[in-house]
Amino acid sequence: MSKVESIEREVESLTQEELAAFRAWFLERDWLAWDQELELDVAAGRLDGLAAEALAEFERGETT
Repeated sequence: MSKVESIEREVESLTQEELAAFRAWFLERDWLAWDQELELDVAAGRLDGLAAEALAEFERGETT
């Protein structure tokens, strides 16, 4: 059995209250990971092209 399968079994055995607490913890952890990934992408310049495109559209009056 893989680690993920083991975790899935454990999650399936949680009470409703435990599941709610786990869900809240997991969502917070997921958002933090996403934020970190976004910060790394910004620092590496991976979003510069999208930002430039958005600013150009704004300057041309193509945004609302």
